Amino acid sequence: MSDRRKFSKDLGILFSEKTLSIALGLCTTFIAYRLLSPEGYGVIGVLEATFSLSTSIVAFRTTESLTRCLIEFRKKELAVSSLIKVSLTIDLATQCVSVVLVAVAAYAASGYFTRLGVTPDLIFMAGIGSLLAFPQNTYMSLIREKRAFHYLAMASLTSKVALLIGLVILYAFGIASIWVYLAIMIVSQLCHFGFIVHYIRQYQSTPHSIYNVLADGLRAFTNPFRFWKDETYID
Repeated sequence: MSDRRKFSKDLGILFSEKTLSIALGLCTTFIAYRLLSPEGYGVIGVLEATFSLSTSIVAFRTTESLTRCLIEFRKKELAVSSLIKVSLTIDLATQCVSVVLVAVAAYAASGYFTRLGVTPDLIFMAGIGSLLAFPQNTYMSLIREKRAFHYLAMASLTSKVALLIGLVILYAFGIASIWVYLAIMIVSQLCHFGFIVHYIRQYQSTPHSIYNVLADGLRAFTNPFRFWKDETYID
């Protein structure tokens, strides 16, 4: 395949993924709003905005630099595991500091957060979800470096579909719990990581079961420095 055709194909995949993501996002937002009520959905919005702001304050934005370094390492046939470990360490430290900042802000402005309905247990649950996302930038850089945009799109859409299905089930049974909503978001994140890990470890193009996807997603979070078996990642 020529470079022009490959570029057009990659562009088409990214455009399709973006379009579908917007459609799934609108469906998810509508169901979550109806399920949690305006007050409950407002609590989710406050949590997401708070953690997003704290992460942006301390972020080192290593993703672009990592992708360029990976390409250079590949050209020189150098192992990249040390580079990946440094990136994962920076991402983990960034997310930990971000969670601490949110905890400090919530303690300092406890009265304000309480009036908004943002309780300490919800902040704790959202903090777990935030920490769970720390390997994401590094993993996605590995896939971008290999130009496997179709798999990147599959992983992203899978997580969004998992979240949408979970919300539909909650809506069908009338379970209007913010805790359960946050738990479903964590499960969707595990699905996202699971698909990425399946690609990096080169198991197969499509995982055979949802159990394997969730197990690999959990493994990617609990032991992100040692999960791969590709020889090119070994020093």
